[in-house]
Amino acid sequence: MYNNTNPKYQIRHVKWYEYEMWEPYPARPVNQDRVKAILDWCTEQFGSANAITDVLARWSLDYSILRFRDEKDYIFFMLKWS
Repeated sequence: MYNNTNPKYQIRHVKWYEYEMWEPYPARPVNQDRVKAILDWCTEQFGSANAITDVLARWSLDYSILRFRDEKDYIFFMLKWS
């Protein structure tokens, strides 16, 4: 019988790398075109956004904060959008 002791996915605490897309209150006007472009780009590069509790998610959006699971994804994003 085959016994695989290494599961396909390791569930562990993940440090999320965060980028605040706009200031919460009092907020300056939000550039909706830029926000749409950012979200479209993230979906194209990293797949669909999943809940932050999803261990397989590469990125997540929580109101004005984008969160990236992997540092390399965060750096890639920052090089493009900062």
